[in-house]
Amino acid sequence: MLKILFYTELYTVRGYGILNKGGSFVLVDKEKADLRQRLKKVSGQINGIDKMLEEGRYCVDILQQILAARAALNKVAQLILESHAKSCLVTAIKEDRAEQSIDELMGVLKQFNK
Repeated sequence: MLKILFYTELYTVRGYGILNKGGSFVLVDKEKADLRQRLKKVSGQINGIDKMLEEGRYCVDILQQILAARAALNKVAQLILESHAKSCLVTAIKEDRAEQSIDELMGVLKQFNK
């Protein structure tokens, strides 16, 4: 599971994020800001969908907005996955925890396909 923590005794890892001495991954401010901005957009889209329902808007228009919100949320997940693979997974491999980390990641990825 991806852990987003506050800065405590940190050092950079290949520019993708920050790893504390315990091995827990921390997103750098720029990545975190980008992800939060994307999530705010998704939140706005969800609020818009709710308003469309309240106003009795055309079903197909509502469905198109739902698809757009899902795509935006999937992009957030993709960016977190990419960051995880480039940092946490690489660290796990170096620390002989590859199988455990890959199993954990595969379990999460299977949930995306449901």
